[in-house]
Amino acid sequence: MNTTLKVFSIIRNVEDFVKGGNDIDLFKLCHFIRYKKSSKYYITNAKRIYNDIENGYYTTKELVVYMLYKSMMANKRIDLFKIKGEVVRETMKLFTKKTLNKDLEVLKSVAKNMEFKNIQDFFDMKEDGTNIAFVLTKKELISPVFFIKNLNKNLTSESKDDIINVEFEQFKKIAKKIKETL
Repeated sequence: MNTTLKVFSIIRNVEDFVKGGNDIDLFKLCHFIRYKKSSKYYITNAKRIYNDIENGYYTTKELVVYMLYKSMMANKRIDLFKIKGEVVRETMKLFTKKTLNKDLEVLKSVAKNMEFKNIQDFFDMKEDGTNIAFVLTKKELISPVFFIKNLNKNLTSESKDDIINVEFEQFKKIAKKIKETL
């Protein structure tokens, strides 16, 4: 059941997840009092987004993926006013097999230039606490689907004393949540 409260809850849950780091159910309803006490910005945009969902421009799941993706790539709060049907649909295209196949062509070229022997080399941790897959995704040279698809099976580390890169850890956390949502 879609309601303005449900859309508001998704918006706030995604923001809380990105900000706080706690693993929460992004589809869990917020208390109605939180909705009523929110600013006009949240209420107005929740109503508009709810209408977009009701009119079939996108689904609540696509809304969550879009918001997580924007948070992952920009590391800043999402402008709710910019959430529009065509933008959400374009973002969802980044998570398709067709996009992954295009990315694999780019990755083959990178692998050849850097003399990588396998996919694992893209996920080996560098001294700065990141890896090549992260850098390519952050620079939007490849879509996040490659990073997300290979997230759990390929992250490696030289030692337990490696540098912890906060941006990379946040990126990884959001990527895992996108993978769960998809």
